[in-house]
Amino acid sequence: AGETLRKEAAAAGLVLHCLEWSDAAKAAGYERNAIYLVRPDGHVACVSAQQDLTEVRRLQARFGLKFTA
Repeated sequence: AGETLRKEAAAAGLVLHCLEWSDAAKAAGYERNAIYLVRPDGHVACVSAQQDLTEVRRLQARFGLKFTA
């Protein structure tokens, strides 16, 4: 993750986990350099192919979500 994404995630109260890309991740259907917002129950709430938090912010506003790092 780039420095901008790291700063935006911290400011939003999101914990950012960066994983190394691998053939296993590709085979499992993950997108390289994508952002996955994972709910506390383990389900994926949002996927963004771009490294920005625009879609996450939309979900946050729409559902009144609060994140705490």
